[in-house]
Amino acid sequence: VRQSLFLLIAILISANLSAQDGREKFKFAKFSYDNGKYEDALGYLNQAIELDAAYISAYFLRAETHYALGNYYNAIQDINRIFRIDNTPNASTSDYLLVRGKSFLAIDDFSQAGTDFRRSVAFAKTNAEAHYHLALLSFKTRNNAQALQEIDTALSINHNNPDYYMLRAKVRIAHEKPEFGSEVYQQILADINAAVVLDERNADYRRIRGDFFKSMGQKERAMEDFDAMISLSPKEEVAYTSRGLIKMNQFEYQSAVLDFTRSILINPELEANYRYRGICYNNLNNLREAYKDFSVSIKMLKEGLNTASDPELAKKTLAETYVLRGHCSNLLGNDQQACMDFLAANNLGLRKGWNYYRKYCGIY
Repeated sequence: VRQSLFLLIAILISANLSAQDGREKFKFAKFSYDNGKYEDALGYLNQAIELDAAYISAYFLRAETHYALGNYYNAIQDINRIFRIDNTPNASTSDYLLVRGKSFLAIDDFSQAGTDFRRSVAFAKTNAEAHYHLALLSFKTRNNAQALQEIDTALSINHNNPDYYMLRAKVRIAHEKPEFGSEVYQQILADINAAVVLDERNADYRRIRGDFFKSMGQKERAMEDFDAMISLSPKEEVAYTSRGLIKMNQFEYQSAVLDFTRSILINPELEANYRYRGICYNNLNNLREAYKDFSVSIKMLKEGLNTASDPELAKKTLAETYVLRGHCSNLLGNDQQACMDFLAANNLGLRKGWNYYRKYCGIY
């Protein structure tokens, strides 16, 4: 009996020590997570869970870590483990459901994401993040009226999160079709400005405001934001492309070429930069460089035709680029290539390709 008692005590002491070690590992993990060292956090959390297989806080932090690393299926699995350990509703249930819903949303499982977000809100009506992500889901599924309702609720709970203002601006742009100077325009701009003020170092916010100004015909204000975006994040190719487009439309072709070239150097896989730069070179009468860029654009467009999100738009863009290269070839004296390009444009459904073919290629 005494031997059995000693054995039981030893087991209890060992279990207690393991739990204590698990808590120590969790502390290290939380420190790493808070400092953005997610791989380190994951290592500590794996050790903590190995020491205590029912450590719910460790599973939850590991789910958040997996989400931060883009391991969405692993995040879902960890939340499921929590519910298997203890399915009793508590103060943290809303947060568990939120993380799982965000993971489902990231893998485009909109149905499961919606279920989790709605349950999260049901457990904690003041969970602003749950309302925000329900708004984000509604926006992604084109239910803009619902998105506005949810984001308004999120902002009524927490008016200091810049993402909330920016999402409301995006929804209003899509839902209310603003015109320059209108009341809706003023509301959208107020939301974007609020986001920028709350997070002045966010380069993406400057891009969004720049795009909004550009769509409203306010090119100078758009340029200011694109300049600011480049200053904040010099390796963001989209800022150079956006600024280059404004310059191109203002006939500043040489300066636009520099911006498109910078964007290409950062990301050589973005087809549009070659097409835009080709147009600028063509207008600068640098026909050989224009021909090269149009050729790269055509090659990339053809390769991506079958996987394009909008096949008809991709097909039309390809046809237009054939016409651009055809004109370029014609000016270079390469009539045969020009005729082949005009005919290719026609075969893609662009009527003016046939018109140019008839005009320039009667002998072919």
